[in-house]
Amino acid sequence: MASLTTLCPENGINIMSSYGYSLLGSFFLSALWGASTLQVFIYFMNSADSDPTAVNVLIACLWVLDTVNEILVLKSNWPVLILNYGKLAGLAEIQPELMHHIWVQSIVVFVVQMYFIRRIYTFGKLTFPGKSMAITMFAIPLALLATGRVG
Repeated sequence: MASLTTLCPENGINIMSSYGYSLLGSFFLSALWGASTLQVFIYFMNSADSDPTAVNVLIACLWVLDTVNEILVLKSNWPVLILNYGKLAGLAEIQPELMHHIWVQSIVVFVVQMYFIRRIYTFGKLTFPGKSMAITMFAIPLALLATGRVG
């Protein structure tokens, strides 16, 4: 088995620590996107009729935003790894798609966290009468903290 140093040209640059991880992350993200797409498909085939229209719209919008996020991540690898392969000037540039990926994913994370907090509040009203608002107020800053750590 050849080592990584023998695979790289003698005067070349090893981009494994930057774009190698980005490409690997893109592969994992594609697998997760496929799993979430399957979940959305199964949801709309089986459970969409019993849920309110607002929940159906929320799930559809989140899936569209997740798809946009997937496209942005994959497109950010394209110029450096495919289109301008071997050109060193592209390695120093920050791809604008990665910047857009951060805010799109932050929106998805925030909306999902707020939906779960709403579910906790609703469940808390039934289980812990009078304490559900305290639990919700504790969870909201945690959700905002999780949104700020995306990227």
